[in-house]
Amino acid sequence: MSQPPSNKNRLNQLIRAAVLGSSAFSLVIMPTQAIIAETLAEQQVIVFDVPAGSLTQSLNQIALIAGVNLSWSPDLTRAHSAAAISGRYTVEEALELVLRETDLLVQTTGSGYTLVTRSNAVQDVATPAEQTEQSLSLGRMEVSSMGLGAMTEGTGSYTTGRVNSSTRLGLSLRETPQTITVITSQQIKDFGYDTMDDVLKATSGTYVYNRGANGGAYFSRGFAMQSQYDGIANPWGISEQNRNPSPDSAILDHVEVVQGASGLLTGAGDPGGTVNMVRKMPTSTPQAAFEVSLGSWNYRRAMADVSGPLIESGRIRGRAVAAVQREKSFVDHEFSNRRVFYGVLETDLTDTTLVSANVQIQHNRYNDDFGVQLGPSGEDLGFGRSSFFGADWGRLEKENRLYTVRLDQQLPHDWQLRAAFNRSETDVNNKMAFPMGSVDVDTGSGMTIRRNRLQREFFSNAFDVYASGPLMLLGREHELVLGGNSAIQTDRSRNNFSNVPIDNLYQFDPRAVPYLDDDTLTEWPSFSRTRQRGVYSAARINIADPLKLIVGGRLSWFESGTARENRVWSPYAGLIYDLNDWASAYASYSDIFNPQSNKNASGNNLDPVVGKNYEVGLKGEFFEGRLNTGLALFRLEQTNLARLDESVPFDQNNACEGWCYTASDKVLSRGVDFSVAGAVTEDWQMMAGYSYVHSKYASGDQSGDAYNTYMPQHIFRMSTIYQIPASQWSVGGDVQYHSRIYQKTDAYHIRQGGVGLVGLLAKYQLTEQSEIKLSVQNLFDRKYFESISSPNYFNSYGAPRSAYITYQLNI
Repeated sequence: MSQPPSNKNRLNQLIRAAVLGSSAFSLVIMPTQAIIAETLAEQQVIVFDVPAGSLTQSLNQIALIAGVNLSWSPDLTRAHSAAAISGRYTVEEALELVLRETDLLVQTTGSGYTLVTRSNAVQDVATPAEQTEQSLSLGRMEVSSMGLGAMTEGTGSYTTGRVNSSTRLGLSLRETPQTITVITSQQIKDFGYDTMDDVLKATSGTYVYNRGANGGAYFSRGFAMQSQYDGIANPWGISEQNRNPSPDSAILDHVEVVQGASGLLTGAGDPGGTVNMVRKMPTSTPQAAFEVSLGSWNYRRAMADVSGPLIESGRIRGRAVAAVQREKSFVDHEFSNRRVFYGVLETDLTDTTLVSANVQIQHNRYNDDFGVQLGPSGEDLGFGRSSFFGADWGRLEKENRLYTVRLDQQLPHDWQLRAAFNRSETDVNNKMAFPMGSVDVDTGSGMTIRRNRLQREFFSNAFDVYASGPLMLLGREHELVLGGNSAIQTDRSRNNFSNVPIDNLYQFDPRAVPYLDDDTLTEWPSFSRTRQRGVYSAARINIADPLKLIVGGRLSWFESGTARENRVWSPYAGLIYDLNDWASAYASYSDIFNPQSNKNASGNNLDPVVGKNYEVGLKGEFFEGRLNTGLALFRLEQTNLARLDESVPFDQNNACEGWCYTASDKVLSRGVDFSVAGAVTEDWQMMAGYSYVHSKYASGDQSGDAYNTYMPQHIFRMSTIYQIPASQWSVGGDVQYHSRIYQKTDAYHIRQGGVGLVGLLAKYQLTEQSEIKLSVQNLFDRKYFESISSPNYFNSYGAPRSAYITYQLNI
């Protein structure tokens, strides 16, 4: 009969569960004070041999040798050095030795240790158990040892220790056999990425297609992308096609971008990849952050973020984030106002059960157009960056409300269960005007302006449940995930419009556009509903110490109008081989399907379009995971695309109800991705990446022709910041480059050459808790098209040089 585990072993299991799961997203198991006190009494003496160096390096080595979790704010240790220690000590004794020349103290927490200044130290610390309870009153902490976790807030890092967007297995970047880019909390904060458009413009493998008043659309490897909140499907997406507003970054901890087909967790969709927005969660210690910004074009922004325990025991925690932003634009008559609120509560119902609920509300009110007008052949008509082709009375409004509840349950044998539900509601109410037709280049006549009233309502319900944990088989430990999810989305809309002539485009006056008269407009009502559900599983098989195999798959059901699919199988496979302690080679396959409503000559729906991603690569992990690198070669095929069946003439009474099609066309995308992210040195953070994508038609009359030429083949992005040693200054900047883009038809040819943009950043640490930041964007004031499409639409200029100043206070 086996002996029950000792308190020390139980504590190690609990700490391990907390480390392997996110402190905010996975179940946090708080050990009892009695177990902690007894464990500290049992603590063993350890042999330490730590050379002299910076205090940060010494603390990292002590934590690594002892196998403990040690957390602190990097600002506390940045200016300190530590003497060498060599000998047999307890963890507390070793820490006291390296801290003896500083004003810092070590205190025990529920999951390890933390550093505080003497002035902030908990008074009257009598026992380790009391220390654990009182540690809730400490200031903000930032994890800096034992590797990075899933959440990035407070780490000061441009990389992360674990991602969950690909397989639910909670792997490090090096263990994941796909290209994943992470934009961390620190990078968002440093560079002032206010929206998801800003975040994805800083990601090397993605391209933001600016659709003006319709919002941005997001692409990777030549194809569109899906979106998620905290790993749960966000069916209506973000920003594009007059749907949800682009989420404000104030609510986000970080963003994970999976490139390539990701059907295992998604179900139906496009093969570009998935954008997973991971939101902030309550902290176990009180903290508050405030931010005020001013900038070009009357930019004004204020943000407040307050978090911490709500009762003395800490078992109920809360967080509230609010942001307000107002700005005008370099384009005449344009403006943008935004209000954001995010509130979240979580509670430890039991020692093994965590429940959380949150609400997210964002309201955008703005005026925008569809870009600069061009000639019928795509020629430049001489309009400047400030030109506006709409109505000055235009008002576009989008309000999104997202409600989430989640249960995290610790199961026996280190298994965990998570169940989550998202309810999203969006109201769109737009009044605007935009030009239509072809202009007479000589006279400016020949066009009309459409006055448009659009009202839409979007609803979606998304549910996901899965269990994950270890399995012992053939003497080795493996990992398994079993889950299922579903989503229902509905759309109700009406679109009213009328056209009035434009006498002369060259003399266009937005103030002269007649105001809408709703009573005289035509109405187009519409309604749509989409349902999909699926079950999925993935296993990480430990074949040998250096070799891991990840296999999985998804079975999906889909229904939308006449498009229906049952039991669609989406496989996933990845093989990872550890070349040494810091480098791995991998190969993977993933796919995703998209149903079609076109019919073949027999009257049946075409087989779904399938996006297949083949990828091989190398990944490196340096400085205990604080710097990650990746190099990938990929081949992405989209097959079963609809082609007109010319053997069947058009007939509304035939089985196709008109035109018939075959599922026989194909698009091929090939390329390379390279990335570096994290700490190059203790004081230097960087995220840099280069991607090359060559997309072409691989069948039919267009075989060999370039595909989606409005997206660039080459993209390079870099964001970096350097803390000047023994100084309060940090300096940095960003560089963005993409190669030419163009649109060419028989009627017109629009092109934009390669574009390189440079930004600068400087931060000054006013106090231990506050800083002021100055950033400059488009330093050399490059004039360029951010996107191109057709003579009438989506030819949007990028912003001229601009500057912003921000004051940040952390308490």
